[in-house]
Amino acid sequence: MTVADLSEVSGVSDPRRLAEAVLLPGFAGTTAPDWVRRRLAEGLGGVILFGRNVVDDEQVAALTSALRSERDDVVVGIDEEGGDVTRLDVGRGSFVPGPLALGAAGDPELTASVAAALGERLAACGVTVNLAPCADLTLAAEDPGIGVRAFGSDPVAASPHVAAFVTGMQKYGVAACAKHFPGHGAATEDSHLSLPVLPRTAAELRDVELVPFAAAIEAGGWAGVVGPTRGGGGGGAGCVWSAWGGGVSLSLGVGPGGVPFAALGSLSVVAGLAVHALATDLGVDVALKWPNDVLAGPDRAKCAGILAEAVGTGDAAVVLGIGLNVLPLGDDVPAGPGGLPATSLAEQGATTTDRTEIALGLLTRFDDLERRWRTAGGDLTEAGLLGDYRARCATLGQDVQVQLPDGSTLTGRAADLDASGQLQVDVADGRRLTVFAGDVVHVRPA
Repeated sequence: MTVADLSEVSGVSDPRRLAEAVLLPGFAGTTAPDWVRRRLAEGLGGVILFGRNVVDDEQVAALTSALRSERDDVVVGIDEEGGDVTRLDVGRGSFVPGPLALGAAGDPELTASVAAALGERLAACGVTVNLAPCADLTLAAEDPGIGVRAFGSDPVAASPHVAAFVTGMQKYGVAACAKHFPGHGAATEDSHLSLPVLPRTAAELRDVELVPFAAAIEAGGWAGVVGPTRGGGGGGAGCVWSAWGGGVSLSLGVGPGGVPFAALGSLSVVAGLAVHALATDLGVDVALKWPNDVLAGPDRAKCAGILAEAVGTGDAAVVLGIGLNVLPLGDDVPAGPGGLPATSLAEQGATTTDRTEIALGLLTRFDDLERRWRTAGGDLTEAGLLGDYRARCATLGQDVQVQLPDGSTLTGRAADLDASGQLQVDVADGRRLTVFAGDVVHVRPA
């Protein structure tokens, strides 16, 4: 559901109330405190239950019933993975095997049966969303967070179990929620205590970590948990990017909805325009740098980056990542791999640095532009977006060097963008060449 949908359905336009409608806070105790009941009645999305909230199944059922007496559509979430991670059986240990044991058994039907048993029990307790399965892979022996919570280390072998868990869980109406996107198994730090760096390229993610998540989507998974990691992402050509604390990071899953597969990549153009509109409204001078950067200030330093990856087969979805620097950056933030210095909205005089307000503002603008794009079947020209992007793109008209994945460099004048948002470069011999965003490592002034 989009921000506009929430506003239309609820009749609420206040951004903070809309934000609360999608939050699931925890609380202490085995009965619902007054503040939780009051906020639920006012529109809080729901709650998440932990071991501290559980005595037995009957008590949990009574607790969730009390919560729904405030509003009948309250979402109740829980982490019930089986094995080591359990809330309902926190005092004695789970009654079902964990993911690694199920993966080792090699029988997805058994995994589906186990998940169905958990789903039936959770439904009886009044739980509506289970933050499971763990779609991560065990990729680093020193990873302190995943280990036996994963179905294994081989994405091809683990994926059928992830899909089976989703199918079994949702048999009884409890939504499955695959985690921790885009994959936590290569982390070597505890993300509860620090922000791990994953030195992974987009190609590595697509071939390894994203495979189980694609299986969850194809099995009908209703939700996903984004993992708290930074750094280590990259473009399709293997360029690495880094994200820093004090910003807004959004990961959006967008289904095709009638947009041809070949046009899905133009969604990054839509996202760039959304970031540009937000920053401009906040009083920041910004420009777009093709294919995926947003530059700010007189020195044109990088304040935001955008990545888009298609996942799944058939009815593929696009996972769109937007990272926007908001608060002042520390002195230890180096220039990016393309040599661009970094900056933030705060450093460029933004009228607000409230990250909740900024995130909601970005989602609202993206929602408006994405609707135009989707209505036009992904055609940027018909949606009236290609001309807007051209007018805001600082790359056009520059002499540029385009570094390609094979190490070669294309030099010429950035002349135009085609109908799908790809760069057209006029080279010395008079030819006009089209450069695809997925084939670019860096674009620099010549």
